[in-house]
Amino acid sequence: MLRKTNNMRKILGYLASACILVFCISSFFSLKRLKNAKADTFVSYPKITNAYSQLFSEKASSLLTPSYTFYNKHKNPIATFNVLGDNYQLIVYRMSNVIDLPIRQIVQLKLDGREELSTNSTYDISIKSRTIQFADANMKPEAVSRLYFKIDGEIKEEPSYSDSTVYFRLNINRLSAQYEPKGAVMFSVYKKRTLLYKKAPIEVLFQKKGTEVYLFLLSLKNAEELPAEQNFIFSLLAEPV
Repeated sequence: MLRKTNNMRKILGYLASACILVFCISSFFSLKRLKNAKADTFVSYPKITNAYSQLFSEKASSLLTPSYTFYNKHKNPIATFNVLGDNYQLIVYRMSNVIDLPIRQIVQLKLDGREELSTNSTYDISIKSRTIQFADANMKPEAVSRLYFKIDGEIKEEPSYSDSTVYFRLNINRLSAQYEPKGAVMFSVYKKRTLLYKKAPIEVLFQKKGTEVYLFLLSLKNAEELPAEQNFIFSLLAEPV
């Protein structure tokens, strides 16, 4: 009996050591991503509000639960919602005012592109889900004519366009946004580096409403895969697109 007890203690010790190792490696990779940029988790303050709820249909109210909205004196608020219980997280962000052009001309996508965080900018890294990290530059939004996005990841559904939206799905490594092709990175969404999962699938929708462009980004929370329904975010919106 004593031998069995000692063996059990050894097994528990090994498991505890393995968990600590996984945590340390995950933390190392997360910090390594930000080694050349300034990260800050205290520049925004979270509140539970109904921000951006007007963008969704009445039907969506049964599928969405407002979570924290992050307010920052430099930027527009970024809202998060729990979707289908705690299965998914939806990030909603009003990015910038744009000139009146078709969204196909405003949102410029570069596949197989990669842009690191700008070394001379400070980024708010308060927002995250189980699989992704959102880093938002502390810069005031500008009125722009183009939004440039560089995508590093495995495209699962090719970008599709309507008069007011751009939509796609991918297993993300990184998605970065800039106001100019070689300008500072305004925000970046990237996969967390851990040993617990290999892929970080996301669904992305950009919607133009008047002179404003909104980002909707759906990621995993407790679910293992994105919803089977394609264009899931479309089904939540208040207006047909």
